[in-house]
Amino acid sequence: MPRPLGAAMFKYAIGKPPEPNDGHFEELLKAVMLDKNFSPAKEIISCYMVGVTHNPAKHDYDGFGLINGKDRPIEVKPTTYWEEGKNRLRMKCAFADYNMERLAKDIAADVRMVVTGFSLERLVYGVAFDFNAPPFQQAMREKTEKLIQKGKGADAPKNHRVIPAPDVRDIMQIKDVEILYPSKDEIGILDVNKDAMTRDTYKFLKQRLDA
Repeated sequence: MPRPLGAAMFKYAIGKPPEPNDGHFEELLKAVMLDKNFSPAKEIISCYMVGVTHNPAKHDYDGFGLINGKDRPIEVKPTTYWEEGKNRLRMKCAFADYNMERLAKDIAADVRMVVTGFSLERLVYGVAFDFNAPPFQQAMREKTEKLIQKGKGADAPKNHRVIPAPDVRDIMQIKDVEILYPSKDEIGILDVNKDAMTRDTYKFLKQRLDA
């Protein structure tokens, strides 16, 4: 199980580091985690789960680090269920401002994907897989091409920018998805947060952890 984010944030404290049960620290932590306009907190957690350094730059990969002995870029896709409406967690991987040139770049860079889901501030799941896993790469290519054609017609320029968004329906086709959280011993967390996930997401995680 990942260490609490608080342990990683003590370095930002002024003076004596607060205790994990410090009420003021908990209040600040929740305020950051529940800010709908502030995603870096959950990006940091996503990078922390695979032991890589978060990159605060907005126009680059979200992290960089050693994965199985190889230095690789990390692209993280955290999403949150806000306990309102029907927008439940479905492992959505939305790539904003995307085009075919960026697709070629991501393929060449051998990106490692980290996809996390939160119910408010609570971590529900974390999975990792290779961008170049055939089902995901194919989904990215097909969705990008389809959106480009839909938006600009048959003669769309290759630099036209769109937002492809594969989700659990594509990820479940990948054989070697790594379940970062929860562990087999913590599988009950999925039942506690079942209403925060789509049926496919819940079923996929349960099946992989039970295997």
